[in-house]
Amino acid sequence: ERTLQETHAKLFIIDPIQAFMPQDGDMQSAIRVRRVLGRLALMAEKYRCAVVLVGHMNKTISGKSLYRGLGSIDIAAIARSVLMITRDTDHPQTRYMIPVKSSLAPEGSAIAFFLDHETGFEWVGECQIDSCQLKEEPSGNCTKLEQACKYLVEQLGERDMPSSAILGKLRDLGIGERTVNKVKKSLCVESYR
Repeated sequence: ERTLQETHAKLFIIDPIQAFMPQDGDMQSAIRVRRVLGRLALMAEKYRCAVVLVGHMNKTISGKSLYRGLGSIDIAAIARSVLMITRDTDHPQTRYMIPVKSSLAPEGSAIAFFLDHETGFEWVGECQIDSCQLKEEPSGNCTKLEQACKYLVEQLGERDMPSSAILGKLRDLGIGERTVNKVKKSLCVESYR
């Protein structure tokens, strides 16, 4: 914190987020993640400094991109903006920066860029890749597991909710408690009294 005050830094980048977490700051624990990132948010506000957290994605290829970050979903829930970088499978030098979450402004377009051994880094510009290839399927084509996952992230992303309300709503959608418990475990959602 002292370094931010001394340098008057306006941007603080943590790469990767795991390096910032204390040894007892289990990244799967929503409570611990919120405690650590809450302190980081207070420090950023105090010194009027933007914070960029770099994280890595899990190996899952199905489901919504927001769920694919390593650790608790609370990391993405606390963030005001989440961007994903992905590689074009047909053209490996092309990468896309895709908006996954945008709480403070309308969601923008994906932006393409090149990483080449000879030319280095080069912006390509806005592209429509997000609407064509990388958006999740409509909920009518989703599995019950994916529907439950989407519902939990949407409902718990900004606030806690009574489990009875969540279970009741998912039951109305034909999703059983066993499926909900699987999703809770995969998202590291913790229940408390």
